[in-house]
Amino acid sequence: MAGYDYDLFVIGGGSGGVRAARVAAALGKRVGIAEEYRFGGTCVIRGCVPKKLFVYASQYHEHFEDAAGFGWTVGETSFDWKKLVENSILPPSCTSLRHSAPSELTQVRACRP
Repeated sequence: MAGYDYDLFVIGGGSGGVRAARVAAALGKRVGIAEEYRFGGTCVIRGCVPKKLFVYASQYHEHFEDAAGFGWTVGETSFDWKKLVENSILPPSCTSLRHSAPSELTQVRACRP
């Protein structure tokens, strides 16, 4: 039987691929993972998660108004669209996933060339 460097080689670092790699690694398997661009996949980077961040940001104005009914005094508030956009985008050059359990993947690093 041919020998391999990995028990599992995952193609794609989206949420499903990363989960599969973590579970296999936690079971003591040797795991490799390939991702062309950034870990996280479409939902995390460009879809569901960024949309949720913008929805949450849009609700803060109402929460500040509601807080007065719960005893809070909130000073003057303002909104900076540019700052929200700048802070909601992951750095494109390098992302790391770190886990504390030694039996799992201890570090997966994906850096753009």
